[in-house]
Amino acid sequence: MLLAKSPELDDVYKWQTGNWSYCSNKCGDGIQTRTVQCTDKNGNVVSDSYCTAARPDDDQTCSDNSDCPVDSDDGGGGGGCFINNILYR
Repeated sequence: MLLAKSPELDDVYKWQTGNWSYCSNKCGDGIQTRTVQCTDKNGNVVSDSYCTAARPDDDQTCSDNSDCPVDSDDGGGGGGCFINNILYR
């Protein structure tokens, strides 16, 4: 009687990650988040304990200066905002 080789868990269960969100702050440092789920080979979400590989990060720091107010004291005329005494433009 031959026993079938059981598949490696990494071949059956994998981490699936979503897209990163927008930065939480539009002037300076913020956080981006995404979904991270353990799925089986059919794409069904299962308990994280099934995935043996390192879990990908579900958040990261980001920096966005797209909505910084104009600061009249910076002397450069380019606008920006100060956070912790650092000028962001």
